Amino acid sequence: MVRLAGEEKEPLLEAYTDDIESLKTNPNADPVAPEDPCAADAARRCRRRRRFFHFLPFALLALVFIGVRHYKRLGKTNLSRLFPEDEPHRLPIVPGVTLEHCTNWKGDQEDGDGAAVFKGEDGYYIPPRPKRLVAVRKPFSTGSPVIQVIKTESQPITSSAEFSLDADKPLFFVSRGGFSHGHITVRQSEDESTDVKTTVTVTTDGQDDSGHWHEHFLDVVRVCKIKKDGEDEATGVGIFTPEWRRRGPHKCRRRHKVNFLVTVELPKSKDPLEIESLVTDMPIFSQALLTKSEAVSFESLHLNGAFAQIYALVLKSTQDAAGKNVTVHNSNAAIEGSFKASNLVVLRTENAHIDVSLELENANSTKPTTASLLTTNARIISKNTLTATDWSEDNTGNFSVFAGTKHARVQLTFPSAPVNSTLDLTADTALGSIDAALHPTYEGEFFLTTSLAKADVLLSADEVDPERRDRKRSALTHPMRSEVYGETWWGDYQGKQKHWGNVKLKTALSSVTLRRWDEIVHLSSRRDQAGRVKAIHCDRTDDDAREVGWELGMMQELTPGTRIPRGTHKEQTPVIVEALQNRPDNPSPIPIRCPGAYSRPWSSLAFVRVLTPLLTLNK
Repeated sequence: MVRLAGEEKEPLLEAYTDDIESLKTNPNADPVAPEDPCAADAARRCRRRRRFFHFLPFALLALVFIGVRHYKRLGKTNLSRLFPEDEPHRLPIVPGVTLEHCTNWKGDQEDGDGAAVFKGEDGYYIPPRPKRLVAVRKPFSTGSPVIQVIKTESQPITSSAEFSLDADKPLFFVSRGGFSHGHITVRQSEDESTDVKTTVTVTTDGQDDSGHWHEHFLDVVRVCKIKKDGEDEATGVGIFTPEWRRRGPHKCRRRHKVNFLVTVELPKSKDPLEIESLVTDMPIFSQALLTKSEAVSFESLHLNGAFAQIYALVLKSTQDAAGKNVTVHNSNAAIEGSFKASNLVVLRTENAHIDVSLELENANSTKPTTASLLTTNARIISKNTLTATDWSEDNTGNFSVFAGTKHARVQLTFPSAPVNSTLDLTADTALGSIDAALHPTYEGEFFLTTSLAKADVLLSADEVDPERRDRKRSALTHPMRSEVYGETWWGDYQGKQKHWGNVKLKTALSSVTLRRWDEIVHLSSRRDQAGRVKAIHCDRTDDDAREVGWELGMMQELTPGTRIPRGTHKEQTPVIVEALQNRPDNPSPIPIRCPGAYSRPWSSLAFVRVLTPLLTLNK
């Protein structure tokens, strides 16, 4: 055993005393032994993590609070900072446009500063606004008078201007600038006149302390009657707001909104009004055309927009405008409504759906009436009514329809088509299903293809002959893994005919279906005096029943053996509804069929016996 001398014990005793004192002053300190340094590091890391996760929720809440406040401050625009009064402002005038007259928002018009043709490299500048005296708040201690401003809730302020356009000239409406956004409506007036009345209303949602910023905005914006150079000499209205560039700190003391409302009223006339051309180029305006085809027709129609919906109630393009098209171009916004044309219809958008009804008219079988529907990342739904205006055996109608999208479904229906008409149909998508329902008059080839999904051709051998010649529907199909191709015709096969059409449906990783079109029908009954069912009727409830052209009318009594579908369009199973008359001497069922029933695939046609729906008629 080794004994330490007194001089050797003193350092050890001092170190031990220091450790004891440190533990007393700091109870959370680690009494780590020198032989286990790893445990000390682990304990310290654990404490750091606990402290980090303890303060993390508070830090996140603080960040969210700051972000919300920052968004509220910068989410809207301070016009006084964007358009300083002591600087000129550049207007983005469309090249090749003449500003004839600009409104001064006082009920009359004044000549614009740029009453000349502006080329692409030229600029149109609004001169600086004269300086105005601004009341300044001074402190009470100076003894000077104090101007007290009472802050109130911001109220919308509206100003409007009217323009008269010649209805015999092509119409042209354009907007440019970051604040040129709102809504434009084209409709027919109730008053008979020869001019097109255009009303532009601008609304701002507030005012600043001095109550002048609405007037300041009217000074820097230009709403003018314009003339487009060229042979057509189109006339119209243009809305131009200055281009701005944010400089320095954004001092958002006020938040402002600006909205334009444009109303175009076409004159009313006893005869259908014919407009030579209507063109809109308004990127941030939603557009609505509320004209009726029997009252207004457009020889040429071009609608262009972006980031806002385009809607049309009923539009018509006349066949007299040879070589002119009906086009609707949009971006990041939907296209909806009804269009009626006889030459070319192009509906195109991106990242938004197309949901329309098309009425295509054809007067010359040598030149097809074409419809093109294009979008991406959104569905396409189109109901297409085909009509031959001058139908004859040599002029039966020629139509071409194309629908293309990506990552969404395509649904095309053809509720009406002329006999012996030619239809060239192409539908293309990916990661979305395709469902095409053809009118019974269709004859021709078909090709369906997909991958890792099912391709079906849903036809029926007992379809009603559209020409009422008691012909039978025939089809020759060649099914493969994910492809089906073949041809279908009426009556005896006589080879490929001149009027035969072609259907191509292509998708990937989704189903593709080709079937015949069906209308919604329901049953009703006729009873005798004893309350017994005496006859069954086919009640056609489809809104388009008047346009289909069936020889069978509303509530017309049908003969036994007539087929009807049960339910709605979504039910694709054919049914034979058998009505049992409430008479003991005649217990045999009476089958009822209505034209236009859905059917199963050609190889597995089956009939389902349904008694309940008609038995309830006797109650």
